[in-house]
Amino acid sequence: MLAETFASLIDRAVAAVRQVYGDRLVSVVLYGSVGTGTMAITPMLIS
Repeated sequence: MLAETFASLIDRAVAAVRQVYGDRLVSVVLYGSVGTGTMAITPMLIS
């Protein structure tokens, strides 16, 4: 159940980052802990 919740959050987060950065987006790095329920997102862009 918790893993499914994180999978859904990851999908939504990547879609939102892709919408903001568009073609400049190279990759998205996600850091998180299922145990603590936290997540951070770092977009990597083409400058």
